Amino acid sequence: VLGEAEVCFPEFLKDFCNGTARHIYAAGDRKADVTQTPVPRFELLRFDRYLHVGIQVARGCPFKCEFCDIIELFGRVTRVKPVPQVIAELQYLYDTGYRGHVDIVDDNFIGNKGAARALLPALRTWLEEHRWPFEFSTEASINLANDDELLKGMQEVGFSAVFVGIESPDAATLIATNKQHNTTRPIAESI
Repeated sequence: VLGEAEVCFPEFLKDFCNGTARHIYAAGDRKADVTQTPVPRFELLRFDRYLHVGIQVARGCPFKCEFCDIIELFGRVTRVKPVPQVIAELQYLYDTGYRGHVDIVDDNFIGNKGAARALLPALRTWLEEHRWPFEFSTEASINLANDDELLKGMQEVGFSAVFVGIESPDAATLIATNKQHNTTRPIAESI
């Protein structure tokens, strides 16, 4: 199954049930509608076997770093789950009894800064109502450092770590690989 599973895995299952499964199923340019993604079946997990649980808020990244597979798989248009859908996933996770670290597995949490900004206040409200059961981590592009408001909002809801792809401290290399957003100010200053 090549590409996003929601697109072509149903085709595979149908053919498999009919005894006509092919070797390859490819999504091609078709992209999943993340607003239709069902809530993960968190109750199937044995939480004692995990360091943390992951949820996905969005797919895609607006940048065009030449070495990145994310834009090839998920595209450069960030597709975002609506805030109520994200809160419903957290509520379901909470209802299973899980407490602890939640990694927002987006490849670039700020790929759509407007969506990230919209999520944080709702997340804060939900966390306050539930006595802060989760802390968070995620991945984001280094230009997050240029947005004090967004950083403050993330800190206020319990983000304890952000994975940042630096790839190289050499500006010429970053420019050559289309990662110019890492050259807007010194990397050490951003970190």
